[in-house]
Amino acid sequence: MQTTTDHTTPALAETPAAGPGHASAPRLLRAAGLSFVGINVAFLVLVFSIGSPPPNLDDPKLVAYLHDHAALLTTVTLLSYLSLIPFAVFVAAVRSMIRDTSAPRWVADGAAALGAAFVAIAFVDFGMMGAAQASAMGQGDPATVRTLEELGRYVGTVPSALEWGLLMAAVSLAIAMTGLLPRWVAWVGWMGAAAILVTTASLYVGDTNSFWAADGGIGLLDTLALLVWMTCLSVAAGRAAFPGHSQGTST
Repeated sequence: MQTTTDHTTPALAETPAAGPGHASAPRLLRAAGLSFVGINVAFLVLVFSIGSPPPNLDDPKLVAYLHDHAALLTTVTLLSYLSLIPFAVFVAAVRSMIRDTSAPRWVADGAAALGAAFVAIAFVDFGMMGAAQASAMGQGDPATVRTLEELGRYVGTVPSALEWGLLMAAVSLAIAMTGLLPRWVAWVGWMGAAAILVTTASLYVGDTNSFWAADGGIGLLDTLALLVWMTCLSVAAGRAAFPGHSQGTST
C-alpha cells in the first residue's frame, strides 16, 4: 500500500505543470491583441484629427503640410512603431496555441512567418514616413520628401495588407480544423481576408490621388478588417483561457 502511494504522487505532481503554461498563451494573446487594437485606435484618432493632405499638392506645399503638422505626425509614427511590440507578442501567442493542437505544424509556423513579414514591412513603411517628416522639418529636398511620403503610403497599404489577410486565413484554418476557438471567429477571419484580397485590385488604379489607389484611403478598410478580427480573436481567446485555468487548478 505504501509503495503505490509513493508511485502515484509524482505522476499527479507532473500533470498540472502543463496547465498554467497552456493557459498563459490565450491570456497573453488577449492582452497583446487588445493592446494592439487600442494603440491603433489612438493612431486613427490622431490621423483623422490631422486630416489628409489636400489632393494635387505640389512638392513645396506637401513639405509645408508635413512641417505644420510635424508634432502630431511624429506622434503617429511613434505609435506605429510601438504597436509592433504587442503585435509580435500576439503572433507568438497564436503560434504557441496552434502548435498545441492537432493542426499541421506548417500552419503555426506559416502564421508566425507572415507575422514576421508584416513587422519587417512595417519597419520599412514607418521608416520612410519618419524620414519624410524629418526632411520636411529640416532642409530636405521637396521632391525627395514627396518620394518618401508616397512610398511610405504605398508600402503601408496593399503590401502590408496581404500579410494580414494571409495571417487571418491561416489562423482561421487552424481554428476550423481543431476547434481551438469558436467557429464564428474563423468566419470573421475568412471574411476579413476575402475583403483584403478584394482591395488588392487597387494596384491597377494609377491615380495616386484617388481613394481607390494602392496608396489611397482604401488601406483604411484593410486596417479596420484586421482590427475587428484581432478584437474577436482576443476576446474569444480570453474567454477560453478561464475554463482551462479553472480545470487546471481543480485537478
